[in-house]
Amino acid sequence: MTVLTEDIRQSLLHLPADDRLTLAHDLLTSVSDAPDMDEEVESAWGVEIRRRINHLVSGTVETIPGHAHRERMAMLRAAAHDAAVLA
Repeated sequence: MTVLTEDIRQSLLHLPADDRLTLAHDLLTSVSDAPDMDEEVESAWGVEIRRRINHLVSGTVETIPGHAHRERMAMLRAAAHDAAVLA
């Protein structure tokens, strides 16, 4: 992620949840392979996005920085590789 992208991301995280939902929808739509997405599917994604944002806002889930996640995944891949080599 570029510095500019990270700055934008940090700024957006301070917006009200409804604004973030609208932006999330717009961004997802902009990269969708299926511009004529079925209304039922689109509605289900809207529900899921709201559910996830509500979990974040309420503090029922804990977020981790992207770099920490990538480091953990790299360690897990290395461990899996080592286990496969030893098998």
